[in-house]
Amino acid sequence: MRTLTFLMVLFAYNLGAQNYIKVDFSKPSSTKRFIVYKKDNSELFSCKCAHGQGGKSTRSKPEISNNVGSNCSSVGKFQIVGYYTKGDIKYLRLKGLSPTNNNALKRGICIHNSKMVTRWKWIPFINLPLSNASNGCFAIDNESMDRVIQLYQQKKLKYLYAEM
Repeated sequence: MRTLTFLMVLFAYNLGAQNYIKVDFSKPSSTKRFIVYKKDNSELFSCKCAHGQGGKSTRSKPEISNNVGSNCSSVGKFQIVGYYTKGDIKYLRLKGLSPTNNNALKRGICIHNSKMVTRWKWIPFINLPLSNASNGCFAIDNESMDRVIQLYQQKKLKYLYAEM
């Protein structure tokens, strides 16, 4: 496991987040690459996370893009700016704070639960399939989504950092 960079530590402290999320798209989707950290940089929990299906993305490697309509994942700093539900799906809207993700609101990029990720969360060593589970969003399993929402509603979670 890669160690947290000095910049990530500064990011977490400077933005005043009690907890924060790091997503490492350089790791395969078969691993728990969506990690919720406490402010002291200890891991709270982690889970699998689907990446966007757009561009030349494969099951093992996402293509990264900030373009509207690309259906690709983005990297950089994000702020969680709202919560809503639609049917069985729960969403945390994201605002991009970096030049590499400043179209996140226009693109509708969010953290949301996914039935596909929930079904595949116990299958080790096999990358998540590319599907409409993610058109650039951070799609995670139902249980993990409930934990993330709880932290957000308790005002203990405000930021996400994604890297490649």
